[in-house]
Amino acid sequence: MQTKFVPRFSPGFLVFFALLLFPFWASAQIKVSGTILDKDSGEPLIGASIQIKGKVTGTVSDLDGKFEIATDVAPPFTLVFSYTGYANVEIEVTSSRNDLRVELETQSILATEVVISASRVEERILESPVTIEKWMPLPSGRQRRPIFTTAFPISKAYKQPRAV
Repeated sequence: MQTKFVPRFSPGFLVFFALLLFPFWASAQIKVSGTILDKDSGEPLIGASIQIKGKVTGTVSDLDGKFEIATDVAPPFTLVFSYTGYANVEIEVTSSRNDLRVELETQSILATEVVISASRVEERILESPVTIEKWMPLPSGRQRRPIFTTAFPISKAYKQPRAV
Protein backbone atom coordinates (compact mmCIF):
# COMPACT_ATOMS: atom_id res chain seq x y z
CA MET A 1 0.00 0.00 0.00
CA GLN A 2 1.24 3.40 -0.97
CA THR A 3 1.16 6.26 1.51
CA LYS A 4 0.27 9.75 0.39
CA PHE A 5 2.40 12.68 1.39
CA VAL A 6 0.34 15.43 2.96
CA PRO A 7 2.23 18.67 3.51
CA ARG A 8 1.82 20.16 6.95
CA PHE A 9 2.31 23.81 7.61
CA SER A 10 2.99 25.06 11.05
CA PRO A 11 0.79 27.84 12.42
CA GLY A 12 3.84 30.12 12.60
CA PHE A 13 4.51 29.68 8.88
CA LEU A 14 0.90 30.49 8.01
CA VAL A 15 0.98 33.64 10.13
CA PHE A 16 4.28 34.70 8.52
CA PHE A 17 2.86 34.09 5.03
CA ALA A 18 -0.31 36.08 5.84
CA LEU A 19 1.72 38.99 7.20
CA LEU A 20 3.95 38.90 4.14
CA LEU A 21 0.97 39.29 1.78
CA PHE A 22 -1.04 41.66 3.98
CA PRO A 23 0.53 44.90 2.57
CA PHE A 24 -0.53 43.86 -0.94
CA TRP A 25 -4.11 43.28 0.20
CA ALA A 26 -4.17 46.46 2.28
CA SER A 27 -2.91 48.70 -0.49
CA ALA A 28 -5.29 47.70 -3.23
CA GLN A 29 -4.88 50.03 -6.16
CA ILE A 30 -7.79 51.73 -7.85
CA LYS A 31 -7.33 52.01 -11.63
CA VAL A 32 -9.28 54.51 -13.67
CA SER A 33 -8.95 54.74 -17.44
CA GLY A 34 -10.86 56.38 -20.23
CA THR A 35 -10.79 58.98 -22.99
CA ILE A 36 -10.77 62.79 -23.00
CA LEU A 37 -12.56 64.45 -25.92
CA ASP A 38 -13.45 67.92 -27.17
CA LYS A 39 -17.17 68.42 -26.51
CA ASP A 40 -17.84 70.31 -29.76
CA SER A 41 -15.82 68.30 -32.29
CA GLY A 42 -15.46 64.95 -30.52
CA GLU A 43 -11.73 64.90 -31.26
CA PRO A 44 -9.33 63.48 -28.66
CA LEU A 45 -7.36 65.97 -26.57
CA ILE A 46 -3.65 65.16 -26.63
CA GLY A 47 -1.72 65.95 -23.44
CA ALA A 48 -4.72 66.79 -21.26
CA SER A 49 -3.88 66.73 -17.54
CA ILE A 50 -5.57 64.34 -15.11
CA GLN A 51 -4.85 64.86 -11.41
CA ILE A 52 -6.25 63.59 -8.14
CA LYS A 53 -7.63 66.64 -6.35
CA GLY A 54 -5.44 67.64 -3.41
CA LYS A 55 -2.62 65.24 -4.38
CA VAL A 56 0.42 65.39 -6.64
CA THR A 57 -0.52 62.13 -8.37
CA GLY A 58 -1.53 62.59 -11.97
CA THR A 59 -1.04 61.69 -15.61
CA VAL A 60 -1.60 63.06 -19.13
CA SER A 61 -3.60 61.73 -22.06
CA ASP A 62 -1.85 60.07 -25.01
CA LEU A 63 -2.17 60.72 -28.77
CA ASP A 64 -5.63 59.13 -28.84
CA GLY A 65 -6.86 61.08 -25.79
CA LYS A 66 -6.70 57.94 -23.65
CA PHE A 67 -5.43 57.92 -20.08
CA GLU A 68 -4.90 55.50 -17.22
CA ILE A 69 -4.23 56.40 -13.61
CA ALA A 70 -3.61 54.00 -10.73
CA THR A 71 -3.62 55.16 -7.12
CA ASP A 72 -3.56 53.93 -3.55
CA VAL A 73 -5.89 56.73 -2.45
CA ALA A 74 -8.99 55.26 -0.85
CA PRO A 75 -12.22 56.07 -2.67
CA PRO A 76 -14.13 58.27 -2.97
CA PHE A 77 -11.73 60.80 -4.50
CA THR A 78 -12.06 63.44 -7.20
CA LEU A 79 -10.24 63.51 -10.53
CA VAL A 80 -9.63 66.92 -12.09
CA PHE A 81 -9.37 67.03 -15.89
CA SER A 82 -7.79 70.16 -17.38
CA TYR A 83 -6.48 71.40 -20.71
CA THR A 84 -5.40 74.85 -21.88
CA GLY A 85 -8.34 76.75 -23.35
CA TYR A 86 -10.92 74.39 -21.83
CA ALA A 87 -12.97 74.51 -18.63
CA ASN A 88 -11.84 72.10 -15.89
CA VAL A 89 -14.05 69.09 -15.17
CA GLU A 90 -14.16 67.29 -11.81
CA ILE A 91 -15.46 63.71 -11.54
CA GLU A 92 -15.86 61.77 -8.30
CA VAL A 93 -14.52 58.21 -8.42
CA THR A 94 -15.91 55.58 -6.05
CA SER A 95 -14.40 52.42 -7.59
CA SER A 96 -12.18 51.23 -10.43
CA ARG A 97 -13.43 52.18 -13.91
CA ASN A 98 -12.10 51.57 -17.38
CA ASP A 99 -14.74 53.22 -19.55
CA LEU A 100 -14.68 56.84 -18.37
CA ARG A 101 -15.53 59.30 -21.15
CA VAL A 102 -14.76 62.93 -20.34
CA GLU A 103 -15.77 65.80 -22.64
CA LEU A 104 -14.16 69.18 -22.05
CA GLU A 105 -15.86 72.36 -23.20
CA THR A 106 -13.94 75.33 -24.60
CA GLN A 107 -13.65 78.37 -22.36
CA SER A 108 -12.50 81.90 -23.02
CA ILE A 109 -9.63 83.08 -20.89
CA LEU A 110 -9.61 86.74 -19.95
CA ALA A 111 -6.14 88.01 -19.29
CA THR A 112 -4.99 91.31 -17.87
CA GLU A 113 -3.67 93.94 -20.21
CA VAL A 114 -0.16 93.62 -21.58
CA VAL A 115 2.00 96.72 -21.75
CA ILE A 116 4.78 96.80 -24.32
CA SER A 117 7.27 99.62 -24.15
CA ALA A 118 10.43 100.52 -26.03
CA SER A 119 13.01 103.22 -25.91
CA ARG A 120 15.75 104.51 -28.13
CA VAL A 121 18.46 107.12 -27.97
CA GLU A 122 17.04 110.47 -28.93
CA GLU A 123 18.43 112.06 -32.07
CA ARG A 124 19.27 115.23 -30.15
CA ILE A 125 21.82 113.27 -28.11
CA LEU A 126 23.53 112.16 -31.31
CA GLU A 127 23.72 115.81 -32.41
CA SER A 128 25.57 116.88 -29.25
CA PRO A 129 28.70 119.01 -29.68
CA VAL A 130 32.06 117.27 -29.98
CA THR A 131 35.44 118.81 -29.19
CA ILE A 132 38.50 118.01 -31.30
CA GLU A 133 41.82 118.18 -29.55
CA LYS A 134 45.22 118.66 -31.22
CA TRP A 135 48.65 118.83 -29.68
CA MET A 136 50.67 121.73 -30.97
CA PRO A 137 54.33 122.32 -30.15
CA LEU A 138 55.30 125.67 -28.70
CA PRO A 139 57.48 127.87 -30.79
CA SER A 140 60.38 127.18 -28.44
CA GLY A 141 59.96 123.47 -29.13
CA ARG A 142 60.38 122.54 -25.48
CA GLN A 143 56.85 122.11 -24.27
CA ARG A 144 53.66 120.87 -25.89
CA ARG A 145 50.17 121.95 -25.02
CA PRO A 146 46.73 120.94 -26.18
CA ILE A 147 44.84 123.30 -28.42
CA PHE A 148 41.09 122.99 -28.57
CA THR A 149 39.26 123.85 -31.74
CA THR A 150 35.71 124.98 -31.95
CA ALA A 151 33.09 122.38 -31.16
CA PHE A 152 30.60 121.52 -33.87
CA PRO A 153 27.54 119.29 -33.81
CA ILE A 154 27.54 115.95 -35.57
CA SER A 155 24.47 115.68 -37.72
CA LYS A 156 23.07 113.32 -40.28
CA ALA A 157 23.76 115.88 -43.00
CA TYR A 158 27.52 115.85 -42.27
CA LYS A 159 29.44 113.92 -44.92
CA GLN A 160 33.10 113.08 -45.16
CA PRO A 161 34.84 114.93 -47.98
CA ARG A 162 35.81 112.68 -50.83
CA ALA A 163 39.40 112.34 -51.87
CA VAL A 164 40.03 113.69 -55.35
